[in-house]
Amino acid sequence: MLTSTYALVAHAQRKTSSLLMPNVIAAIIALIGVSVLLRYWATLGVGIALTVASITCVILTHFKMKELLPIAIPWSNILKASFYSLLLISLVKSSTLLFGFMESSWKEFALLLAFSLFYMLIIFALLYDTFSKEELSDT
Repeated sequence: MLTSTYALVAHAQRKTSSLLMPNVIAAIIALIGVSVLLRYWATLGVGIALTVASITCVILTHFKMKELLPIAIPWSNILKASFYSLLLISLVKSSTLLFGFMESSWKEFALLLAFSLFYMLIIFALLYDTFSKEELSDT
């Protein structure tokens, strides 16, 4: 999504050559990452490699195009979202180790409900800073 925003600016200003380098580097990272991580983590390794390549492409495109589109990357929000994601992943992994594979659909439903509620709390925590207290009190 972010790379597409930069691409629209580059196309509008007819400076598409600045998009070439970040996308080539991301493609090389994706190819190498998939071929290496596929051996160790199967499809999860493919997802990790593509995610790393996408993040690399966004960061390189930002630094290459920041003169054309004055935008600031919200690093604090990205760090908070990364922390919450790691927390959620660790909770899922620990619940799998704690409960094992679910044999009952009721247990699966309860776990899905618990993680959904936790996910909603994470989204609220990430969006709380976006809205001022005045906007929240008006509703």
